Amino acid sequence: PEQQPATFAASDYPDDEIGQLVRQLDRFSLRLYHFIQRESYFSADVSHELRTPISVILGAAEVLAEIPDTP
Repeated sequence: PEQQPATFAASDYPDDEIGQLVRQLDRFSLRLYHFIQRESYFSADVSHELRTPISVILGAAEVLAEIPDTP
């Protein structure tokens, strides 16, 4: 299960400057949470996409290293 970000309940704060500040901080916190989530997904995708060709190259290099007299 995916973890949900912690948020403040808007109803817990009055509709004054403090309440507005809490709601703005809550929105900013959600933006940061979603940014970090997207960054994590991107890093996982990039890692996977790079790992596959590097594994193929490494395997071919190991085979070539074991064959004597290969130019």
